[in-house]
Amino acid sequence: TPTTDMAASLTSTADVGYGTPVIARGTLLRNEGGTDLPLYRSAVTLQVTPAAGGSAQRIGSATVAADGSWSVSGAARTSGSLRAVYAGAAGQPVASVDLGPLTVGTWTPTVTLTAQYSAPLKGAADKVSGSVTRTYGGASGPAASMPVRIYLRTAAGDLLLRTVTTAPNGTYTGTVFPQQSGNLIARVTGLVGYANADSATVPITVT
Repeated sequence: TPTTDMAASLTSTADVGYGTPVIARGTLLRNEGGTDLPLYRSAVTLQVTPAAGGSAQRIGSATVAADGSWSVSGAARTSGSLRAVYAGAAGQPVASVDLGPLTVGTWTPTVTLTAQYSAPLKGAADKVSGSVTRTYGGASGPAASMPVRIYLRTAAGDLLLRTVTTAPNGTYTGTVFPQQSGNLIARVTGLVGYANADSATVPITVT
């Protein structure tokens, strides 16, 4: 009766910010009579069983190479127990390897904002620009595809002027048309995996 020999190890950190890929590598072999043969083209999945409970979630999959090796990457979105799984096939037993706990944390964004004009005409275009970076643990970098809301803060409250999206390098630009004086603010809020953050205020005086 053949057995399944599976080896796996995590080659990336197991404590990551939300959405960061985790990577596992290993081998998958069919052992028959003491002889190991690669389980070529078989599928290996990377799964997380949430710490909060519930069924295992597949976060990535890979196909076994001709030499029996495989490498799989998956975006981490929930903390829990990580493992690599081979689902088996006719005449070939299932196999899995526990890869230990996975911790998925919340990114802390830093938002900057500048305005082209500090004293724009009422209703005239004022170009705004800035950037969003993110930090978790020892990891940091640009926050791409991040919605950023541009507000005008007055005595009456915060008025949403527009929403822009960051580029791959974390920068953004946009145009607002303020009708009154106040303080411009760029805000990141309500995003899964991210803490809320405001930029420093940028005062404008509408003339």
